Amino acid sequence: MMRPIIALAFAALLLGTPPPAAADNKEPPAFCVQNALAARIHVQALDSTDFKGDIPAGKKLCCSKKQCRKSATPLILMSGYIPVSNSGQAGWKSDCRVLAKQGATLRITGILEKILCSP
Repeated sequence: MMRPIIALAFAALLLGTPPPAAADNKEPPAFCVQNALAARIHVQALDSTDFKGDIPAGKKLCCSKKQCRKSATPLILMSGYIPVSNSGQAGWKSDCRVLAKQGATLRITGILEKILCSP
């Protein structure tokens, strides 16, 4: 008679406590790109990771370790980016290239006509 009560109490205790590793489950990103310009920039990986995106002024974009598994990812960053469309060609005002290393936060500074990448 006492065994079922103990088993139920133990099961309730286990169900009410999340496992230690799954409690947070927040893995740090492989790297981040911080836009310190007053304008939107576009970032794109120059390898097979397919990491790309637009970063509004004052915001950042990170690549997960699952997507960006290499020790370093080559990037091109562009200001004034216009994507390819049926009515025209792609273009941008300024660009810089940088190698994003694991754990790094790249800070993009400058102005729309001249951006600077700093690792």
